Amino acid sequence: MNATSVDVEHIRVVDFGAETDWQPAARTNGFANAHYQSGWFRVASGKTIRIYHAGNRRLVLLPPKGDGTAVLFEARDPEKFVDEVRQKWSGR
Repeated sequence: MNATSVDVEHIRVVDFGAETDWQPAARTNGFANAHYQSGWFRVASGKTIRIYHAGNRRLVLLPPKGDGTAVLFEARDPEKFVDEVRQKWSGR
């Protein structure tokens, strides 16, 4: 994924506790164990997305422009990561 394929305006933090539609429901082509998930997963809403997750309940959603694939990414400080990405990727 590169900056030009991300809908920068709609990058946000997703909280699995409050937004259960984003919780992984099935691994479709990826790796998962008790401590880490990465790759392609179907989420509770039925969408197939990419996830990079090591246990935090709050992840950053990188939504696609157009028909691309959304990515949920675990960042140490999700709000700070969102702010930095928006600042660096705005106008692309």
